[in-house]
Amino acid sequence: MKKYKGLRVLVALVAFILAIVGFQANSVKAETPADEQYDIALTLVKMNDFKGWPKGDGQDGYYGQQLDIPDYFGKDATTLDGVCFELHKDSQDGELVQTGLTAQGGQLLFKNLKAGRYAIVVNKERSQADAKTNLLETTPVPLVVDLPVYKADGTWYTNGDNALHVYPKQTIEQNTDKTSYKVVKKWKGTKLKSVTVHLKKNGKTVDSIDLSDSNRWEYTFTNLDRADAQGKDFAYTAEEEVPKNYTATYSKLADGSGLEIINTLTPTTPPHTPIIKTGTLTIYWIVGLAILLIGIGYKFYKSEKY
Repeated sequence: MKKYKGLRVLVALVAFILAIVGFQANSVKAETPADEQYDIALTLVKMNDFKGWPKGDGQDGYYGQQLDIPDYFGKDATTLDGVCFELHKDSQDGELVQTGLTAQGGQLLFKNLKAGRYAIVVNKERSQADAKTNLLETTPVPLVVDLPVYKADGTWYTNGDNALHVYPKQTIEQNTDKTSYKVVKKWKGTKLKSVTVHLKKNGKTVDSIDLSDSNRWEYTFTNLDRADAQGKDFAYTAEEEVPKNYTATYSKLADGSGLEIINTLTPTTPPHTPIIKTGTLTIYWIVGLAILLIGIGYKFYKSEKY
């Protein structure tokens, strides 16, 4: 019996060692192919401030996947188009690999990259005019990415739909000698995909914005001139391109920072079809004409019979 007891202990010990080895093997990240290529999908997020950031090191559930911007960064977060980003090898002073401008919701794609370290840097001088105004005097901090980036399950981001998503953040600072104007959109009836709102200065359009679910149907125009050269304040307001079958109601925001626009769906009225009602003069004319025609027809009938 002692012999078998010792054997059972030995078998259990071997099984325990194999279990540890197996666990360690599963926890090691898989080897990536040497010729693998990677994409970095960048979205520039515009925020009012950096309070509560960074959330930090994957503890918030972000591991490089695509994010819902208002849900993750806050309802006031939007995106910024026209900003030039450069991709450098190894460091911000390294070889320039690719460059491009953010567009269509602050997006930019760096494609077909090899494994290694990359630094993503903003080039303010090559950014578009509106973007440079928004960037102001900020000094962007390079974003460093080591490819490949692994997921929690040990696989890694590659390209296409499986690209790595990164979200550099930018605050928009309001100059003390400037002003801002906020527009908030609400609906009564079916909500459309988007509407266009124009910012007007002294009655002339100076800027426009498309409001939609992506910006939570509100937007703040920032760094607007307060007054002209003679010191007279500019009058800012907003006007919507009112959708078909809707009416627009404008009212000032409670804090005086801008305007609220409410769209109300107008019920459509079916085409009116005249209906002859009993007792109207028309019915008597029709009945009289019918009797006359019957009489004429009967007269012809009798004459032909005889």
